[in-house]
Amino acid sequence: MENPQLDKNTNVKSVTVSVASQNVSEPEQGKMPKGEKCANHPWRDAYAQCSYCKRYFCYPDLVRYEGKEYCLEDLSKAPIAKGTFKVGPNRYTYVASLLLIVSSLFILYHTYPQITGFVGQISKFGIYGFLMKLSLSSEIGLVNLFVVVGLLISGVVVFRNSGVGLGFTILVIFIALGLFVFEYMNIVNTGAPNYYIYIIAMLIFDTVFTIVSRVEFVERLYEKKSIATVDWPKFETF
Repeated sequence: MENPQLDKNTNVKSVTVSVASQNVSEPEQGKMPKGEKCANHPWRDAYAQCSYCKRYFCYPDLVRYEGKEYCLEDLSKAPIAKGTFKVGPNRYTYVASLLLIVSSLFILYHTYPQITGFVGQISKFGIYGFLMKLSLSSEIGLVNLFVVVGLLISGVVVFRNSGVGLGFTILVIFIALGLFVFEYMNIVNTGAPNYYIYIIAMLIFDTVFTIVSRVEFVERLYEKKSIATVDWPKFETF
């Protein structure tokens, strides 16, 4: 027969949670509320009050998290402390970053004459004079420079896994895709080198891995914020 007065020093199993957090532990021995009984086990004296539902529970039915006691039902509703969970780059992030940087260098290599041409015009005529004499080839060279610099920046900011970084990266990739699809369509029947098709393929891979890295980041962040899985003795074990 179960002892109605459960010793607060009862040997119970340790808490294990689904995240790498050390903030969940056994309840501390504090001042027990007088005259209160456990909501789950009315024959037991209450050990502490759940910080969420405000009901009283005995020692085995409580978990201490961030300095407060919670019942097993409401542990997942406990507020997540700021800065507790950090999710760094994942394997898709590394691939996306590498592809973005490689794409930038590949584009720079093949469009270098266009870029240097419009840079030379700026040096010769100045920015105002360049804008006044702006031609289609100069505009393409200007966009090529933006794409090269933008992809380099994207290769760095993608590590932050931020929504702004994702938006900037996708914007740069879409501009690049539009540009090189346009240029590819203009030379497809001319017999000119079709390196544009390789650039387009790389940009598509850039898009896929950038989005997948962000999805993976969000999923891992959600998992780390989940503290609902607790291995704690239930009343039937006593």
